[in-house]
Amino acid sequence: MFARIRKSAFGPALCGLFLVLAIVVSHPVAEMGLDDDWSYIWSARVLADTGHVVYNGWSAAMLGWQLYLGALFFKIFGFSFFIARVSVLVVAVATIMLAQRLLVRLGVNEWNATVGALMIALSPVFLSVAFSFMSDVPGFFCIVLCFYSCARAIQASTTRKAIGWLVFAALSNAVGGTVRQLAWLGALVMVPSVAWHLRRRAGIPIVAAALWLISVGMIGWSMYWFRHQPYSLTDALVHMPHGRVGGVLKNIVLRNSLAICFFVLPIITAFIVKLPFRDRLTRFEATALLSAFAVVGLLGLIFSKQISFELEFTSSTVINRGLTSGSGILGVQPDVLPYDCRMVLTLLTLAALSGFILFLLNVSKIQRPHWKGKATFTWSSTFAMFGPFTMAYIVLLVTRTNIFDRYLIPLIFVAVVGLLRLYEERVGGRLPLLTVALILMFGTFGVAELHDLYARDRAVLAITNEVLSTGVTRSEIRAGFEYDAWTELENSRYVNDSRLMVPTGAYKIHPMRQGLSPACQSWFSGLMPSLNIHYALAYDQSTCYETSSFAPVSFQAWLPSHNRTLYVQRVP
Repeated sequence: MFARIRKSAFGPALCGLFLVLAIVVSHPVAEMGLDDDWSYIWSARVLADTGHVVYNGWSAAMLGWQLYLGALFFKIFGFSFFIARVSVLVVAVATIMLAQRLLVRLGVNEWNATVGALMIALSPVFLSVAFSFMSDVPGFFCIVLCFYSCARAIQASTTRKAIGWLVFAALSNAVGGTVRQLAWLGALVMVPSVAWHLRRRAGIPIVAAALWLISVGMIGWSMYWFRHQPYSLTDALVHMPHGRVGGVLKNIVLRNSLAICFFVLPIITAFIVKLPFRDRLTRFEATALLSAFAVVGLLGLIFSKQISFELEFTSSTVINRGLTSGSGILGVQPDVLPYDCRMVLTLLTLAALSGFILFLLNVSKIQRPHWKGKATFTWSSTFAMFGPFTMAYIVLLVTRTNIFDRYLIPLIFVAVVGLLRLYEERVGGRLPLLTVALILMFGTFGVAELHDLYARDRAVLAITNEVLSTGVTRSEIRAGFEYDAWTELENSRYVNDSRLMVPTGAYKIHPMRQGLSPACQSWFSGLMPSLNIHYALAYDQSTCYETSSFAPVSFQAWLPSHNRTLYVQRVP
């Protein structure tokens, strides 16, 4: 018994350990906001100090229990940005460990389940939010927990146990989804679809209908409460920002599907190495594919200035300037991934996808051992759990105005589930070491990106502290979106977002600063009207502003270019 427990605990513990080590190696220490987490950290601090949930004009996510978790950590360890992010790291570790156990329950062997969970943990898109106070990881945890509970319901030996797991899945998701509204797809879509799959068991349809009505009531009340909170933001459930169906299709094909294929590339390659290359037709098809991609790659290198052929990754992680691209600091940042590198990634992703299709066409030629997966978890059960949820998630995703790659984490996990189940059935055995090597390469890139982000933020703090030491106030410094947003909260307690509806008249139109061209004004200037900028940070000696007397601050990055500098310029 103890040996079995030790065996089942080793994989999850290994995944959690690798995630923590990756975060520690990146040295993620900087006492300032990261992406949007400055807003959430502020609300958690107010909750810890006053006992009240207070929003500040930036959060469209309800945040729910995440705020209480952050407040608890502040009560125990004291307030800091670092402590807030540690609380989410705990959730991230729990999520990865639960994902590993879920994969095992779906019929994936221990080794492959551990490799699959490790791929999620070390993915650059997951690492970028695993140590932040963003709501992506807590929301993903609620989704994985609902998946796990539904899997237990399907595999339950008695109807009573199945009903118990469905009740837990629905109610835990209705409560847990308060952290991020998209997580409510578990109670609204996943649980009903699994209940329909189990409809022949007596009592389950009636219980499922009651659970759905209870969930709708809880969710409706939560949304009503949130909509009437001062300085909360509400966003339309579905809208069409791309103007026409063609824009949506482009968004799906180029921005989502290809990005997901890239992030699951380590597992896709496992299918390619199992191709029956001894078969003459297979060798011919593989050679033709490689030749075609080689020609396209050569043309791309030759005519790189005339054409733009690169994988249209969603923003904020795998892009030309890395995680620091959205800070709003003026000047030209170095290309972390130049055009040639991005084109190679495009070709590799498309080639791997073509190789996977080639595998499916030749799967009948592959000798595979007898599959010993969970007999109670068929493909129809898998579809009941993942299919309707995935379709609903995609519909809500592709109609968003801004799509960030962190939104793809649940879909990446669904892709991992499907690929590992297919590998288990059609190939069998362990995933190759090549898959592990690629996962470690992805993780290395993600760690380097995270390191460079925090190294930049430490440089921002160092150079702004130097300016502040001369008597300049924080409101007179423009140091990027996250830094300036915290300044605005200290001054006004909320940011001036046009979506603000409560209280009435909170949003006020803020005119652009006179005497400066639009290119010299940050995109977030209107959000922060209390700032009276006299100094601004820049990545180079921008022509927008004048040179100041403050010395620049340099910092070391792990990704190119390695030597980077921040300058202080005087705003006329």
